[in-house]
This record gives sequence, structure tokens and C-alpha cells, in this order.
Amino acid sequence: MFSALIVNTTCRCRLWVLSLFLAAFAGHAAAQLDDDVAARSTAPAVTPPATGQFELSVPEVVFGTDVDRERLTVIGPATEFPAATDRIFCLTRIVGAKTETQVTHIWYHEGKTKAKVILRVGSSNWRTYSAKRLLPSWTGHWEVKVLDENGEVLATASFEVI
Repeated sequence: MFSALIVNTTCRCRLWVLSLFLAAFAGHAAAQLDDDVAARSTAPAVTPPATGQFELSVPEVVFGTDVDRERLTVIGPATEFPAATDRIFCLTRIVGAKTETQVTHIWYHEGKTKAKVILRVGSSNWRTYSAKRLLPSWTGHWEVKVLDENGEVLATASFEVI
């Protein structure tokens, strides 16, 4: 009976040590991911809202011709696109969420709403994106507003189709 108790206690101890190791490793990996995401950010041309302080903030809004879905980075970043471009992506980095929430990308062409896309925000440092297909005749000024779930504008960024 004593040897069975030692084996049982040893197994429990090994499982406990393994659980601690896995928890520590998972926490380190998550911290590493957040650090990597923060390190890859660039200084965007984002206009913050004129008034109010919000829990969420948007330090990055980038437009491009595609998104690297593995790294969540924009491919072909620009603020001017030729009229032959068939799709524009808007990648947004949202920070400060304390719980899961959502933001909305509203796409405007020459002041007219062209699309509204609701996007999930799953952590305090989150990247998400939406895309808009363009017709060749849709040249001119484009703008994307990023709204929180209460409809407050968190950021506005723009690009031109020429």
C-alpha cells in the first residue's frame, strides 16, 4: 500500500509540475505574441476623434491590396491606388479592450456609405481587417471610419483611387 501511495503521489506531482510548466509556457507564448504584434506596428496616418476619451484606441489603420493572414500585416500598403485595383483592404489595430467587443469599419466613397463591416475584437491588442471591392469608376476620395460598439468614432483614415 505504501508503494502504491508513492506512485500515486509521484504521478500527481508530475502532473502538477507539467501543468505549471504548460501554464507558464502558454503565458510566455501569449506575451511573446503581443510583443511581436506591438513591435510590427507602424506609425499610421490616423485621425483620432475630436472629442472624448474611449477605452479602446486605434493606433494603426493601414490600407493595402491584400493582407498576410498569418502575420496580419498589409501587403502593398499605400494611400493612393490605381483605378484598376479591384479590392482594397483596411487593417486596423485596436488596443485597450478589457473584454471581447466589436468595432465597425464604415467605408465611404466621396461621402457616401459603401459598406459597413462589423469585426470582432478578442483581446487588448487585436488586429482585424475588412476589404472592399471597387468598380473601376469609383475613383476619388475614400474614407474608413472605425466605430466602437456604441457608434463612437475611434479613428478615421483615408486613401485615394486615381
